[in-house]
Amino acid sequence: MKAQQNNSSTYQPTFQWSFLHPKHWGTWFSLLVLIIFALLPWKVRDPIAGFIGKHIGRYIKKARHRARVNLQLCFPEKSDSEREAMIDEMYSSAAQVILAMGDLSLRSKKHLQERTEVFGQEHLDKVTQANRRVIMLVPHSWAIDFPAIYWASLGLPVAAMMKPQHRQPVFDWVISRQRLQYGGRCHARQDGIKHYLRSVKEGYMGYYLPDEDFGPEQSMFTDFFATKKATFSGLGKIARLTDAAIV
Repeated sequence: MKAQQNNSSTYQPTFQWSFLHPKHWGTWFSLLVLIIFALLPWKVRDPIAGFIGKHIGRYIKKARHRARVNLQLCFPEKSDSEREAMIDEMYSSAAQVILAMGDLSLRSKKHLQERTEVFGQEHLDKVTQANRRVIMLVPHSWAIDFPAIYWASLGLPVAAMMKPQHRQPVFDWVISRQRLQYGGRCHARQDGIKHYLRSVKEGYMGYYLPDEDFGPEQSMFTDFFATKKATFSGLGKIARLTDAAIV
């Protein structure tokens, strides 16, 4: 699968001198912390991050309450203590991913490839070897950027729709550089879907996240563990318009 060069529709923010304004110093300090952790071996960093995430997660009351409600709906057969352990594990994983984000900017392509393990790669290989367009159906998870950048590093550049972080322009600039460093494309959601469709038609692997809730009129509800989940029904139409296989 081959992709053409980036076009003008790609969301690609550039560095601005205004990023050095004191109001952004907190963001720069956070990035410095990520740089420091990126220099640590992952076998040292991950246990530290997991410990930090687990304990911070116990003080984030509103988010933890939402997690409890979601897990109670999805896994009513589990005990309260089992669900609490799942939440602890989630926050541990979240911290490990967040403190590994610096790797995407400071570490090499080889490091990323060695640190990534893919299960079921043969299903993607079957589609790409047939020279077919492909859309990757992706759950919205903490480590969502890593596989896309990994595949781009292997010569499978990814096109994705994203929501610009205008309230955090420094972070928005840094994460966009990470996402585009190996030739991928990002398209801003407010620009519509046509640019994303064009990228898939041009040979970029579509990265599709179906877990947006657009309200009852634009959504469909489907089984999700022991409950129902609102999702967007447009993937079939996108596949038809692009003649892409879904993985």
